[in-house]
Amino acid sequence: MAKAVSLQELANAETQLRNSQAPKATKGPKIPKGPKQEATVDTFLMVLTSKLVQYDTREMNREMKHGRGNVYRLGLLFEAQNKVTADCADVLNRSDAAAMNVLKQSLARQFTRDFSPVTNVVRQIDSWVKDGRFPSIIRK
Repeated sequence: MAKAVSLQELANAETQLRNSQAPKATKGPKIPKGPKQEATVDTFLMVLTSKLVQYDTREMNREMKHGRGNVYRLGLLFEAQNKVTADCADVLNRSDAAAMNVLKQSLARQFTRDFSPVTNVVRQIDSWVKDGRFPSIIRK
């Protein structure tokens, strides 16, 4: 049989439990920020790779619902991306507006005009040049 406990005894037990717990952690020392990150052409090519894979995955999932899938798509997309990388070989480590224009022109030559992964990367390039906003691989 359970022993009857008064409200006062419960309150005392709760207070003792609270007092026996470890004190809350305080904030540690501030870590100084490193040098400003630069989004180079190579960074945007990595973002393009991610966007192409995400696009292919979405399309493949959509097509497989109907029992068909284009297994050659990703290879063709990567072939075009390799051509873009070759076009931009001289400016891979640069982050200035002229280098970004070279990248955008190469993207326009290798991919169709309204291809969503490329459109997304071009928007991110424009945002980097205009506002200094670092690129993201997360779908927005």
